[in-house]
Amino acid sequence: MNFGGIHVFVGLLVFLLCTAMTVALLYGVYVLLLLLRFFFTFSLQIVQKITNYMRANNWVLSDKELAEITVEPVFHDLWQKTVFKKICYVCVTVLSVTYANQRHEWIGEDNRHYIAKEYWVSGQVIYLHRKLLGLYLHPENPLIYPYTLLQKAVYHVGVRFLPESDGERYVWMNHWFLYPYAHKLERPYFVGDHKAEPEMVELLDTCWFTMRGIASMECSDSRIQQLGELGLPGLASYYSLYLGHYTGPLLGAGKKVRKDPVLRSKLYDTLRWIDNVKSDWVESGYFDEVKNHYPSVAAIQQAAVMNILQNLSLSLVMNEEFRCNHPLIERLYEEYQDAMSDDPSKNMFLNYKKTDSKQARLFYRTAIYTTIGSSGYYILHHVCRRKFPVEKYVVETNKIFCVFSSVGYVEAVYNGELKSLILRLR
Repeated sequence: MNFGGIHVFVGLLVFLLCTAMTVALLYGVYVLLLLLRFFFTFSLQIVQKITNYMRANNWVLSDKELAEITVEPVFHDLWQKTVFKKICYVCVTVLSVTYANQRHEWIGEDNRHYIAKEYWVSGQVIYLHRKLLGLYLHPENPLIYPYTLLQKAVYHVGVRFLPESDGERYVWMNHWFLYPYAHKLERPYFVGDHKAEPEMVELLDTCWFTMRGIASMECSDSRIQQLGELGLPGLASYYSLYLGHYTGPLLGAGKKVRKDPVLRSKLYDTLRWIDNVKSDWVESGYFDEVKNHYPSVAAIQQAAVMNILQNLSLSLVMNEEFRCNHPLIERLYEEYQDAMSDDPSKNMFLNYKKTDSKQARLFYRTAIYTTIGSSGYYILHHVCRRKFPVEKYVVETNKIFCVFSSVGYVEAVYNGELKSLILRLR
């Protein structure tokens, strides 16, 4: 076990601050429950008094009689010393064990940058709070925000002890600050579809620089490198889905993205980065572990690849670069075959279904049978005359959802992009 000198005590101070915040949060919830119980009980008492009085007076009350009905509320003291001590005991015990486990996991002989790791360990304790609250709340919810502020402070201090040439700082950024958005496809508060939102553009910029950092800079700590690679597909999926926010209103932004050479270039880069990560996994033999232990990562990677390829295929048509033997079109056809296969070594959605069938079906349906998925089917089947896989209903069991959009609907939605192909078919 290694120690980062005086920074151990700084990390412990952060841990204590986090613990104090958690105690305050839990006790605040307890006080809120007391107040709710008081008002609920008080309301019931009033109703019961009025009901009893009305029964005794033939259900007729004058204003004077109503005024004579009084209820003495039983108000509990909000400061409950025993409860507070129990909350402190539980929080200190649980969080101390969590902190010790993080130290054991990340500050060992096989790790690097021990000073920075002191901040990473304390930051991980904060992050686990945010992750738990994030299961039910938006990342910017006021209950989470104090933890986020403390986490930002830890990040800005901790990364100063990382070499500029090391990609670990980008892994910290994704793991702590971008994953909460990407995991649930959340956007910042008040960001909608109908206008340009600077908050969303700023978030997308951060996603872009973080992806580039993870993909292009190695981490000297192999476990941090692995953590960054596992997070990259989710970040790429989030970025590619919301890329249209760069063009203004999200509705109708797909066409602008596919026409913009800068944004198209970013899609190509994103595809290359997640392809490189998968290639490294396959080459090292780690991909089997990803499929078995992180099936959601493999499924997200496959879904992100399909979404990007579908958009780039439409872009080829739109920019008069389309041909049926184009490498992108060939790749898209292979991806449809893999995704619709009943072989779990090819179909990552099928593999993911073993652990989360609901989410796996959603990923599969989104990748294959949405309008953008149907555009790929249109290009491959109706234009290039490729024989398509038969739907075997191994992922999505509801046949209602396993239907490609009609030719007419796809042509209507993507009329601008598919115009030259539509004329060719006719």
